Amino acid sequence: MDFKPDVCKDYKKTGFTKGKKNLGGTVVASVNRDKKLENADDADEIAMLEKIPFACIICEGPYREPIQTRCGHYFCEPCALKRYRKDPTCAACGAGTNGVLNPAKKLKKLLEKKKEREEQKKKEEEEAQEEQ
Repeated sequence: MDFKPDVCKDYKKTGFTKGKKNLGGTVVASVNRDKKLENADDADEIAMLEKIPFACIICEGPYREPIQTRCGHYFCEPCALKRYRKDPTCAACGAGTNGVLNPAKKLKKLLEKKKEREEQKKKEEEEAQEEQ
């Protein structure tokens, strides 16, 4: 039985109270914060894409099933495997790969997003030209 209902149970244990959470203004603030984080993530992704070559340096074409070496360079999987049979070093820097060719899932997602953005920009430009 609780003899002092006016004293918070958390306060008895820790000396602090939880306080009131999720007041009306904080819901709006949390939504805005999420949007800012998404925009920051987009900026980070764009910056990362600018650092990565837009094409495989072995075949000089767009990435087909991109992989990443231990040293952090990206190649097409077929190109990297073909080169590895002849020379087990990285085509970009010459470092030994030791057969480690990891799938570049993050790069693949970034390239898909980049493609979607380009298609969306192209569509918006076409719509703007139609309006004029």
